[in-house]
Amino acid sequence: DMYDVANGADAAGATASYRPDFLDRFLAAQRARRDRIEERVHARLEELRATTGAPRDEAFIVYRTHADPRCLDLSLDGNERRPGSVWGDARSVNFSANAMGRTTSLTAFLSQWSSASRAGGPENLARTSVPTLLLTYTADQSTFPSTRDAWLAAGGERALGLPECDTMLCGDGRGRYIQYAAPVEAAPLGLPRVTRTRIYWHVRHGVRVVSDPILAAWRGTDCERGPLGYATAAVQADGEPGGLTMTFEHGAIFVSPTGDVRFDRSA
Repeated sequence: DMYDVANGADAAGATASYRPDFLDRFLAAQRARRDRIEERVHARLEELRATTGAPRDEAFIVYRTHADPRCLDLSLDGNERRPGSVWGDARSVNFSANAMGRTTSLTAFLSQWSSASRAGGPENLARTSVPTLLLTYTADQSTFPSTRDAWLAAGGERALGLPECDTMLCGDGRGRYIQYAAPVEAAPLGLPRVTRTRIYWHVRHGVRVVSDPILAAWRGTDCERGPLGYATAAVQADGEPGGLTMTFEHGAIFVSPTGDVRFDRSA
């Protein structure tokens, strides 16, 4: 029990400092528990499908599904998060009636939670070559630096970045990409108040800040929103080798290999 004082938690079960040997035993016990559930699921599915007229699937409940030591021990996979869960007090969520993975079915468990699950995001990303957008948050209570690093590694050349500004990456898969970095409070995915965002145009051998000319190009129009309001717009290689085109609702911004910017408004 990661919420037990004897195992390193405080009296309220809100913070903890776990010993390495406890963490090893805890993870091993979690895997063993998953394996037991998995065995039961396979046995029940075999029984159902051998019975004429029986349903093909069956719902069931999994208890205590919110037990990640990183929720309480902030030294594990450390970032700027506070103790607890993205859904509130971690201990309360662990025993709540409705939590992630609490209600599932035989086939859903095999698909998402079992050892045979194919729901491995980084592993599947590594099989693709399309442009990639990666979002990371430095105080997230549910995705951690190791999560970010796994996705970055899987993205390869599409997911390179500067350590001080890894908020968003948008690339064309050829080693060229634009990186958006905004203050945490600035809500970088669409609010007009995002004015301090820096945009870096990366070329294989250098970095150039192109925020000012991009914003200046946009402000020269009567559009209500700037390009940062459409950060997930289509990105493609420009006709000029090494260039990039960002297509937004009201037009397109063209960035040359040297960082020169041109805005064309839609008709």
